[in-house]
Amino acid sequence: MMLINPIPTPTRHSVFFTVRLRDDSADLLVRHIEILRLSVRLCQLRYPFTIDDAVILPNRVHMIWSLPRDDQEYAKRWKVIKATFVQNLPRQSGADASTAPRVNIWQRRFWDRPILSRQAMEECRDMIRMAPVQAGLVDDPAAWPYSRDARLLAQVRQTAKAPVLPAKAPVLRLVKG
Repeated sequence: MMLINPIPTPTRHSVFFTVRLRDDSADLLVRHIEILRLSVRLCQLRYPFTIDDAVILPNRVHMIWSLPRDDQEYAKRWKVIKATFVQNLPRQSGADASTAPRVNIWQRRFWDRPILSRQAMEECRDMIRMAPVQAGLVDDPAAWPYSRDARLLAQVRQTAKAPVLPAKAPVLRLVKG
């Protein structure tokens, strides 16, 4: 099932990103998906931006951001996200794990592409949607759980399962203050 997700109109502040781990065989991003999500949210609180689309693969992230007009410092945002993620990863067990320095798990640079047209936005969104298929992780992009479309579909399904109130449910009145 393909979820209809309207294509946001690009602004001069829309940017497509690919950010990778150094180890191509790593699966840290999906194994610790909640840490990654919280790292992004914490960064958004400090340095606002909107995520127009995203997919998380085991070893890389593709995202489209819309940045505020007066703040185009996306490198700073990625630095915060990467550092927060690494700092919050569970330490490996072992005799010297507590004293061992954290290894830099991220590639030093990331790929960015300004999105200047609706066609470019569509191309980037298609790239995001098809990334799990191209990586050989699933046959159907809708089957990949770590994408914006999958999260929207889960929200729709959750809404469809709204609780049914019992026949004698209490009636609540709005209290005016």
